[in-house]
Amino acid sequence: MRILFSLLVLFVLTANAHCRTGRIIMRVIDFRPQYFQDENGAWTGLAVELARVLANEAGVALEFQPLPWKRALAYMKNGRIDLMTNLSLTEGRRAYISFIGPMRDETMVLVVPEETDYSIRGLDDLKLLPRKIGIEDNAFYGSAFNAKYNSDPHFAARFDPVVRAELNIAKLIRGRLSGFIEDRYSASGKIKNDIRYARLKIHPFFINQDWVYFGFSKQSVPKERLGLFQDAFARARAKGLFKKVLEQYR
Repeated sequence: MRILFSLLVLFVLTANAHCRTGRIIMRVIDFRPQYFQDENGAWTGLAVELARVLANEAGVALEFQPLPWKRALAYMKNGRIDLMTNLSLTEGRRAYISFIGPMRDETMVLVVPEETDYSIRGLDDLKLLPRKIGIEDNAFYGSAFNAKYNSDPHFAARFDPVVRAELNIAKLIRGRLSGFIEDRYSASGKIKNDIRYARLKIHPFFINQDWVYFGFSKQSVPKERLGLFQDAFARARAKGLFKKVLEQYR
């Protein structure tokens, strides 16, 4: 019975992947300026527009599925979605994700109230802040940060993980956090356009600087189909199409 059930699951996943040859399912979430819905309900934003460049160049359609970060990673493992964006390349993710890119640079910064004057020159200084710092559960904040988080219990205790990054702003406004870590593109866009961020600023200390990638599920996007997107990425980059999108959000 167990063997029969496993074969049935494999058949369903294979059938789903086969049915999606002309489209890809991409994870989104309401998180400006990376992902948001316009006045007509259509998904847009920096990550969406970069993915749209890639999909258009590959000749496939994008379909969007709102999912929290942690659940989206689980869906990538079993092929229930095809694409995630803004992914840091880690060895653990290589087991079930194929990476294409980089799609853009990523600088992780600390968002704090504008009246603060925290002296931060290294990761150890974060332990001296008066309250905890908000982070997103299962997110990647750089090799140095992760190594310290996993090896220094006093450092790890200074952080407050949430399942959705947008919960951090509410906690900071209520005075429960000293600040929270966010991508610089996202933080800059929100400080300009989101009233909740009006009295916040980006601290000059960088938590991490790296690249982020398009990530395709190995379960639903086999190697032969992945080549379609690899070729499309190379063409779009040569045409400067990704650069044009990034310039609109800087």
